[in-house]
Amino acid sequence: MKFKVLFTAIVAATMAACNGKQTQEAQEAAENTTSFANEAITVDSLLSTAETLVGKEVVVAGKVMHLCKRTHRRCFIRGSQEANLRIEAGEELGGFNVELIGSKIAAKGIVGESRLSLDYVKEQKERIARQEEEQGTSQECDAERINIEKMEQWMAEHDTDYYPVYFLTASDFEPISAE
Repeated sequence: MKFKVLFTAIVAATMAACNGKQTQEAQEAAENTTSFANEAITVDSLLSTAETLVGKEVVVAGKVMHLCKRTHRRCFIRGSQEANLRIEAGEELGGFNVELIGSKIAAKGIVGESRLSLDYVKEQKERIARQEEEQGTSQECDAERINIEKMEQWMAEHDTDYYPVYFLTASDFEPISAE
């Protein structure tokens, strides 16, 4: 009988010690996992200084406005202005959930730049003109034409033959509460 009581006490003490160790490890892991959302800059801030951030890691926050529903590897976030920032899911990230649309996220990643050539912009302008001739004027054509005109204006103002498009290749993201 004493053996059973002693055995039960040893098992209980061992389980308590193991459980305490697991709880302590979980607590330490939680303390070491800090949110990076508090480091986030706004989409507007990133876009205003993007040329100096290319190739650097940043954390940016914004509202998810659109998500590529076919691949789930690309989403677009918006700041307080009308401008969107494309977020590409890095290899280790996988993709984004459709449920993110309308929510605010913080994404950590490397800023990249694509350059649209003047020739490309002109081709798009011609394509829009042909499309309008064939189909008539539409809001979609108007929006595209306005974007192309903004690109041409920016290139003229900056005396360059390309238009930069900045994006973020994300290694991680986290939903954040709306403020």
